[in-house]
Amino acid sequence: MELSLCRHRANLLLPSNVILATMNEAQPPKQNKTGIIVLACAFALAAGASIYFALQSHHRGVELVRLQKQLEDTSKLDADLFQNTTAQLQATKAKLADAQARIAQMQPLAEKALRLPVATRLIRAPFGSGYDLRIQNHSFQVLELGITITPSVGESRSVRRVLDPRKLVLVNQLGPGDQIEIDAQGFDPLTVTVPSGQ
Repeated sequence: MELSLCRHRANLLLPSNVILATMNEAQPPKQNKTGIIVLACAFALAAGASIYFALQSHHRGVELVRLQKQLEDTSKLDADLFQNTTAQLQATKAKLADAQARIAQMQPLAEKALRLPVATRLIRAPFGSGYDLRIQNHSFQVLELGITITPSVGESRSVRRVLDPRKLVLVNQLGPGDQIEIDAQGFDPLTVTVPSGQ
């Protein structure tokens, strides 16, 4: 209040143009409302863009963390898969080595299994000279035998015989030095030679 009295007293003493100048200085200047609105909108847009880009950056950061975790999990799965595959490979190699050892042990049995299951015996022919060959089936299956006789002199001849289980067949008129080959499907052939010096 004291200040306004002082001004009033001062105004009385001053000329009118000085009073008007003083009054203009005392009033605040008029502000441009449009400029303020434009500045406020620009600030709001800048703030919105800043928030948008911050959210995008956050989402990308979260996605990056998720992808890194997925990559680590995949790497771990790949390492586990490699380790499991290596273990399975070693187990398979061990089984293969075991199977090969068993095959080696069974090889003599396999060879025996391929042997023709017959017993042969040369006997002197009861009438005349020469030999007869007795062939006896020692298996429990019927054998269809192919018998090829190759004489020491002359042409070979072949015959087929069906031999029932535990039965025998005779091959007659064999001379010294004759070779008899007996075969059956699924078995190794068997060769019998008639002695030549008796």
